Amino acid sequence: MNFSIHLPQPLLVSLDNFAKTNSTSRSGVVREAVESYLAQKTASQWPADVRAWMSLPPDSNDLDGLPNFDALRRENNDLWQSRSDKLLKDFSN
Repeated sequence: MNFSIHLPQPLLVSLDNFAKTNSTSRSGVVREAVESYLAQKTASQWPADVRAWMSLPPDSNDLDGLPNFDALRRENNDLWQSRSDKLLKDFSN
């Protein structure tokens, strides 16, 4: 699907130079940038149980259903470690 956007001239020049250097089109660069942006923003959303906990009133004494913060911390640490390992591996090649 096509759509139009307005870019300031300096940004358009940078986009064109980047596309040419990387043998791709403006659309290809913008498509990849949007995919990356959306993936980053989606990955940074809080898990549902944390969002539910955060929506409780500050004076709530309801401790049932609290997120397992230790499990979430371990899961996120494992995720970041694997991403870090991959980046280091890619960078060293």
